[in-house]
Amino acid sequence: NTMALLYSIPFIVVWLFPVLWFICVYISWNTSFKVAPDNETSVTIYIIYVCIFAPLQGFFNWLVYMRPRLKKATRRSRNTGSFLVLWDIEFFFLSAGFIFPKDVEI
Repeated sequence: NTMALLYSIPFIVVWLFPVLWFICVYISWNTSFKVAPDNETSVTIYIIYVCIFAPLQGFFNWLVYMRPRLKKATRRSRNTGSFLVLWDIEFFFLSAGFIFPKDVEI
């Protein structure tokens, strides 16, 4: 239940601005009430935002995915920082063959 909520937070954070922007542009185009500016700079900012943050949603989801592993590893090694524990977890998964089994050639 908590993980489902945590996975929805990156989705909402990433897509809230583009949806609100689209609604403002739709209102501006279909009514006389101008909510969004009609200049080229605002469209460029929108495109840059989507091009940067839409792919980052996958990274944010990865952080949510790694959260339980990070909590477990942090409990085991209290003297190490969270970033170093996360680095060790990822290195362990790659070197132990969890992603690429040892008997399979890559």
